[in-house]
Amino acid sequence: MTCATRTLEFARVSSVQLPRHAPALFESVSSPRSIGVSLTGHERVEFELDGRARRASLAPGAVQLVADAPVRWIDVPEPSACVEIELSETALAPWGGVSTLEARSDREPARDTLGLALALRLAQSLGTAATEDNLELESCVLALVERVLGPVRTDGRALRLDAVLEHIEARVNTPGPRENALSLTELAQVAGVSVHHFARRFRAQTGFAPHAYVQSRRMARAWELLTRTSASVSEIARECGYESTSHFHSQFRRAYGRSPSATRD
Repeated sequence: MTCATRTLEFARVSSVQLPRHAPALFESVSSPRSIGVSLTGHERVEFELDGRARRASLAPGAVQLVADAPVRWIDVPEPSACVEIELSETALAPWGGVSTLEARSDREPARDTLGLALALRLAQSLGTAATEDNLELESCVLALVERVLGPVRTDGRALRLDAVLEHIEARVNTPGPRENALSLTELAQVAGVSVHHFARRFRAQTGFAPHAYVQSRRMARAWELLTRTSASVSEIARECGYESTSHFHSQFRRAYGRSPSATRD
């Protein structure tokens, strides 16, 4: 079994590759309060929920909701892969808490093609080295949760956009250690709205997803340092909040169509 996991402020997300399941050989258990999306298809699987054995077929993109009672996977004839999002009670509160999972956990796993696309994106993100923050990963997790559970109704409060943009600017210019990395929760608190509303309303008012806006400001800061200082590329990468110089190179090339070194030529 291989597993890549990232713990966020409101959820833990995992990408898991599992061997063939068979009774007395190998079994796995889905976490309570979780949303699971199968990345592989299976004609027949057997699992246990609330002490009852069940059989189902799983298409790629099949979604399994798990409330407080975990799901035990007993027989999956082929190797499998899935993405699992384990949600905190606070994260589930806008949907009515764990009861919204209980109301749907008894249903057969149903295929969701957009859910599959979002899950594949999450698996890809988890398979790469940790980047400068979790903003893009958090946005994708929220998109998948809202896809499965439905959108959260807005609370009507105004987004404090000027305060958010000033906060981002300060953080871009004074990056901290990774444990202090910028998060959607932090930005939502500055904005004065819940994290579930923040990403959608930020995009509506700026035209940017939060992670894309932060990325654009980091790249502008990097260009400024490359053209106005003699600091090395690795120093500038760290100054702009990138732990990985290679990741910084790829992001800069994507933004400007040239390498950081070529910008100085």
